[in-house]
Amino acid sequence: MPYGNKITTSKHGRRLGLQNMSTGETGGSRGAKEFLVGPEALRADATTADTTDVNLHPFGVARLSSAAGTFTLDPPIPGVHKTIAMSSGTVLQVGDDQSLFSSAGSSHTTITTSAPAVVGLTGLSSALWLLHTNGANVGLTT
Repeated sequence: MPYGNKITTSKHGRRLGLQNMSTGETGGSRGAKEFLVGPEALRADATTADTTDVNLHPFGVARLSSAAGTFTLDPPIPGVHKTIAMSSGTVLQVGDDQSLFSSAGSSHTTITTSAPAVVGLTGLSSALWLLHTNGANVGLTT
């Protein structure tokens, strides 16, 4: 672990904690920042058996292998990322009072795929998802 000696607030000895970084280290002009340091990687929730009966978690990774069906995503958590691998013909919708923001606009509520696609989403607010992937196989509707 390369940051063990630089942890200022420890959660578990020198294995996990917060590191204060100066503006010289971060390149920013807004003052010192804190970063979580220690683990080599973060293990996120990963699922391959989601169904249309239960909403998808707003975090982690999901593979939607059912080509027939509409999946609903729980409300976004600001700053939290969700990655979804979608089969051809899969439909992903956000819940009521939510929307998707992308280069195609900000009032979309449904993602469809014409071929397998991977979409990345990040919560911008408790009602707005930022869509990172908007390729040729991904369609958006209101």
